[in-house]
Amino acid sequence: MKLNIFEISLLVFAGAFISIGAGMFKDWLKYIIPKSFAYWGAALFLTGAIISIIINYSRKENSITEKENAKISKPSNKKPTILVFCDITPSMDSKAIERVKNISGEIIKKYNDADIYFYSVSSNLYTPEIMHVRPYVSPTEENYYVYEIQNRISRQHSSLENKNEETCVTKSFVIAYNKFVELKITPFDKSFIVLISDMLEYCNYDQGLINLANKSTIITNHEILDKIKPGFNLAKFGTEFTIVMNVSKKLPLDEKAHLDFWRHAFTNIGFVDSLFTRVTFTTGVPVLNLE
Repeated sequence: MKLNIFEISLLVFAGAFISIGAGMFKDWLKYIIPKSFAYWGAALFLTGAIISIIINYSRKENSITEKENAKISKPSNKKPTILVFCDITPSMDSKAIERVKNISGEIIKKYNDADIYFYSVSSNLYTPEIMHVRPYVSPTEENYYVYEIQNRISRQHSSLENKNEETCVTKSFVIAYNKFVELKITPFDKSFIVLISDMLEYCNYDQGLINLANKSTIITNHEILDKIKPGFNLAKFGTEFTIVMNVSKKLPLDEKAHLDFWRHAFTNIGFVDSLFTRVTFTTGVPVLNLE
């Protein structure tokens, strides 16, 4: 049986304690031992038993910790996961929707080895998936999925055309977090979130209306963000965000205020300071490192 440093130290300490005790009471021991040998034997036995229990407990705890660490740090066999949120709200005109459709189709073609889940940007926290594309589909299946996602985006946009559907990108964060929890994503998995939107948030919460199209509400928007701050950390999954902007002709009234708002929003879900480098803004098909 091999002992670790802690266990050896424990035995040395116990031996030293017994030796010191014996030295201090050596004049007494010659009278006590013959008469009370059974008691001293029992005391030594109990000392050994206690040390044995401590050693076994220590080893058990270390074993559990090692197993947990091995389980956590084990490289994942999961395929990369991509969540794509498509802005199909009425604020997007027909040309913008065509951009959303084309970029969605290109994502399917470009990332054939990933698990791809498509959602719509919605005010509904329980919005269902538009479509799920599994990895390594055949060319025929790929063409079908490209056609199907573009068709579904058109249909959903048409169904919302005469409705006052809000643009709630911030609610997409909640949907993404719940999906990653469902899929048991860890920091060792490759996970990505793509937002295809003009990012002009117009979303009514109980705490107030976030309206990025109105310059006079800049301070209010930040106040509402603080009030609706979610109690989860989306950054803990090691996720990378790519935001595909300029899909429509609508531009923020104040670009700096617009970026400040989204930096604040991403900070609220864990992308603080250096982690904000995992948030990329682009205008074309996202470049994702699946390796």
